[in-house]
Amino acid sequence: FPVTIEDYYRGAILYVLEHRAQSEVVWWAADQAAAKYYGLHDYLPVSNLNQSRLIYLPPPNWIVVSKADVYDRLNGIREFLTARGAGPEKTLQAFQIYRLGLAHRP
Repeated sequence: FPVTIEDYYRGAILYVLEHRAQSEVVWWAADQAAAKYYGLHDYLPVSNLNQSRLIYLPPPNWIVVSKADVYDRLNGIREFLTARGAGPEKTLQAFQIYRLGLAHRP
């Protein structure tokens, strides 16, 4: 059971690594150094991007957000998720993990 912020990052990353397919796109709105340290190397950093910038990125299968007041200050991710009616698949202390999967495949 997580007791430090490092444990929260580890838990969020392990959840995504255990549940996603290799080719699935992960949008990461949290500390980038922590993502790399805990083994999430293939992700797109989307912290504090607005909706007009997000639409040019490859569509995500997963979105991981930590502390929206820090990593989504422009509300781009919130607006993106709201427009798609997406809710979190998993909520951990300091993290919300969204799985979009089939909703964004051609």
